[in-house]
Amino acid sequence: MKANIAGGPSIIFNRYAKRNETTIRGGKLCKKVIGYDANALYLWALGGDMPCGRLTTIEAYPGIIDDIKNDNILGFLECDIRTPEHLRHYFSEMTPIFKNALIDCTDEKVIGTQMYEYNRSRGNQGAKPARKLIGSYFGEKILIYAPLLKWYLDHGMEITKTYSFIKASSHKAFAPFMEAVSSARREGDVYKSKAMIAEMMKLVGNSAFGRSGMDMSKHTGIKCESDDKKIEAKIEHFTFHGLEVLNDACEITMKKRRLKNKNSILLSIAIYQLAKLRMLQFYYGCIDFYFDRADFQLYQIGAA
Repeated sequence: MKANIAGGPSIIFNRYAKRNETTIRGGKLCKKVIGYDANALYLWALGGDMPCGRLTTIEAYPGIIDDIKNDNILGFLECDIRTPEHLRHYFSEMTPIFKNALIDCTDEKVIGTQMYEYNRSRGNQGAKPARKLIGSYFGEKILIYAPLLKWYLDHGMEITKTYSFIKASSHKAFAPFMEAVSSARREGDVYKSKAMIAEMMKLVGNSAFGRSGMDMSKHTGIKCESDDKKIEAKIEHFTFHGLEVLNDACEITMKKRRLKNKNSILLSIAIYQLAKLRMLQFYYGCIDFYFDRADFQLYQIGAA
């Protein structure tokens, strides 16, 4: 499951827009630059149907797609999914499948001429090949949460192969928490005396999600030592990670000897995917539905 955590997308479609100066597709003059903000998107997702109970992994059976469509089961399906050729033009504005992929920053065909030249100009400080979150027309052996998968299927996407299903119980376990945080933030907007409480509740709401996705395997401990023998002993220890020389001492970073991974990462996977579902619903069910594509152009989307 950890390998399938795909964070909040931040994708640039067009780099620059200015009212009465730049043009959109078809050569039309840009008359407005409009931004939409989904307030507390992750908090909203946390208040939805969450995978609860003891998770069980089962083999994908022939009728599993129908069961997902009919809300008979909730969980995560590991599958291959693709956008049919006849729908690629429809989804070309905002590719629907989000996945992590290795991006080679040294390949001009991958990142485009402008970013390739910029990266070259940075010399040794240029970006190196790394895994990035991208939008795509297909996904191979990716884990998809049932509500998002339903949207994909309802909009014509095809599942070409199924592997396994992580089954969970459906329950809105955090709906009261979501309402409490949201109510406190609303009261802070109305009453100035409660503004500080609203800010604190905002942090509480964000940390509830952030904690579930925290990678505890990267946690380290820091110790300061000035004794040469103790410094040598720590450098030779198998948990040694790094060292920074201070005035008369050393700040030594050590990996954790024991880790207790008690975070429920399935919550962060579900929340990320519900947030992506909401973004797709907003774009294809609202913006693209009510406005002709000849009259607007998408510049950027982000959920961070």
